[in-house]
Amino acid sequence: MTSVSKDFEEYLSYMENEMNIREQIRQRVRELDQISREITAILEKIHQLGHSDDVPSIAIKLTSYFKTKVVTKYKELSEVIPEEQYYKYSNMWQFTTQKLVFAAAVTHYLMKESLMTRDEASAKLGVDSCSKNESKHFHLDLEDYFGGVIQMSNELARFTITSVTRRDYKRPILIATFLNELKRWISTFESQK
Repeated sequence: MTSVSKDFEEYLSYMENEMNIREQIRQRVRELDQISREITAILEKIHQLGHSDDVPSIAIKLTSYFKTKVVTKYKELSEVIPEEQYYKYSNMWQFTTQKLVFAAAVTHYLMKESLMTRDEASAKLGVDSCSKNESKHFHLDLEDYFGGVIQMSNELARFTITSVTRRDYKRPILIATFLNELKRWISTFESQK
């Protein structure tokens, strides 16, 4: 009978530890999600006529948010993930990460009019882009990178309308060229599967 009791105690201890880890992750993801909402609110200013004239300062403010807040929160999140258990918990922050990659990709486009690479996105979030054994370390998953980059096409299409409303007729042509290149890049990637 003591063997059964010991087994239940071990299982109970395991479950308590698991619940503790999940709660720590949830708390940090909530904080990241709040920052994501703040970043989205700042990003929305590119569509407001009074603010959209100053796109560079909006992009600089967004970059500052990533440097001061996002990087710190991802570091805190990565510290609670047990080694070699990244994929066990990754679904808990996947949506938030994709939203932040989206915002980072749009910010990058606004500053450089180019596609942000996975390495650049990783640096913006303050995480590894990939490692030799990705399951060991906290990193930007390829799926999360693609999810965020693909979302930016909708935002740029919306920004095209804002640009025309502001009588900026050159920007829609630049955006269309970029989106065509993005489509070609995605098609190339899909054909390699």
